[in-house]
Formats: sequence, structure tokens, C-alpha cells
Amino acid sequence: MKKKTIIIIASIAVVFALGLLASIMYLDWPVDRNNSDGDIAKSSHFLRKSAEEKVDNMQELLQNDEAYRSNFMAANLVMQTRAAQFSALVDMSNEVAGDIPEFADVLGDMNAVRPMVDNVCALLGDLHNTLDGNISDENLQDLTQGSLNASLAYVKLQEQNSLADRFIATTDDYLKKAQGSDRLLFVRDGWVDYQRMTAALNGDEKSAQELQEKGALLPSENTLAALKSFDATCQEAVVNGSRISNELTVKNHLAEVIPADDLLGLAYLLPVAVHSTFRYSGEECAEVGNLIQESAELGEQLHYPVFR
Repeated sequence: MKKKTIIIIASIAVVFALGLLASIMYLDWPVDRNNSDGDIAKSSHFLRKSAEEKVDNMQELLQNDEAYRSNFMAANLVMQTRAAQFSALVDMSNEVAGDIPEFADVLGDMNAVRPMVDNVCALLGDLHNTLDGNISDENLQDLTQGSLNASLAYVKLQEQNSLADRFIATTDDYLKKAQGSDRLLFVRDGWVDYQRMTAALNGDEKSAQELQEKGALLPSENTLAALKSFDATCQEAVVNGSRISNELTVKNHLAEVIPADDLLGLAYLLPVAVHSTFRYSGEECAEVGNLIQESAELGEQLHYPVFR
């Protein structure tokens, strides 16, 4: 699926809307609002029809294109893993910095989006249950609709990624005047790893370079002990996030300091066949990100509810 068609259609609608606005506000053009309403309705219908055609194309590709199907499954696994990772890092941030006044603002904003985070995780969990490791004719429609809705919700969650940047910056500022615990440094480094994956999915080389320069602050020899100081759910979420990054060849501190065998052993929530899921993805991380974004755009055009 290509974004070019969506962009062209959206541009037509925007040009029409701007022309209508100009005629009302600045120019003495006769405007027949009844006809205008009809034209807007036709434009909306055309947009929806185009989106439905793209959904049909998506279903055809899922049935017949092994590479597309593999990337589709990879995209869903990435979304589910990253939503769980975001949720865990919010919990861990509260745990390590909840009693530090300098973190009150960023933690308050993180906690304010907690209901959204929980809802996205639930939607992606439902999608995982629908997928259940296979794509059949019987579940194809439910799977497609669930994927579009989950992608849209996931993209809305990604709009909160500035919270990760704020936590990193707040920690770095705090460390200029105080000594942080290993656990605080671990969570700060966890947000850096999360944002490195964000940059890779977005194809944002500038952000990737900036995050590379920020680097990790917790010494490698202390990292595993810090990880094990959190509860099992948080451990699983951040390790699975690290493993997904590894599969998509995105560098992350956790994977660099934990031996490969230990990383595989800890990441027991991910499917055993994770390697086959990503066999067509390789270094093309941005392709997975594009697939997620395109699915979200289709969901928006079809007026899918973002949350239940």
C-alpha cells in the first residue's frame, strides 16, 4: 500500500475546503451551500470508498503475499510489545522517582495518560487473540478491522512519546546536582532504548543520532541486577522490547549488556517463532513503522473508534 494515493485524495479535500473558506471570508463569490454540502459529502464518500478499496487490497495481500503477511504480523507484534514496554516504563518511572520533587510534573503527565495506555494494551491483546498465530479466511475480516483499530490506537499512544524525552531530560538535569540510584539510571536508559526504537520505526536518523550520543548511564555490570530488582511483569516487558529491537537490528543498551542466552531465556512471553516472524523485516525497521502508520490512516478514514 502506498501513501501517495492517500496524500493526493487528502490534498483534493483540503484544496476544496480552503476554496470554500476563501469564498465565504474574503471573496464576493456566490456560494450555494446546498451544492457545497453535496460536494463535501461526495468527497467524503470518495475518501471512504478509496479506503475500503485499500482494505480489500490489504486482505488480498494477507491471503496471497507471504512477505506482506510476515511484515503484518511483525507490525502487530511490535505494537503489542512496545505498548507493554511503555506501560512498564511508566510504572517503573513512578517506582524509582515518585518521591523526587523534580519528577513530579513528568510523572503527573505520565499518570494522566495511564487509562489510554491500558486501553491500547487491551486492544492489542484482543488483536493478538484474533490472530492466534494464523490467518484464515474465517478470521480475515475481524483481523483486518482489529488491526486497523489497534494501529490507530497505537499511533495515538505514540503521540505521548515526548514523555519519554522529558523523563530522560529530567533525569539528566537531576544527576547534575544529585546522585541517582542504579534503578533510576536503569529506567532512564530504558526510555532511551525505547526512543531509539521509535526513531528507527520513524526513519528519523537525526533523533537516532541524538539518542546514540545520550547513551546509557548505568554501568553494564550493574544493569542485570537493576533489572531483576523490578517485578516480573516489568522485567518481561522491557526485555521483550529489547529483544524486538534486536530482531530489527536496532541497537539497545539492554541487549548489549545481557548475554544472548539470558536475553532469550528472559523473553519467554514472545513466540518461539519470533525469528521467522521477522525473517522478511531484517534491517527494514522503517517499513514496519510505515505499515503501522498506513493501517492507522485507513482506520481513521473509515471512522473506526480509537478506543472502546
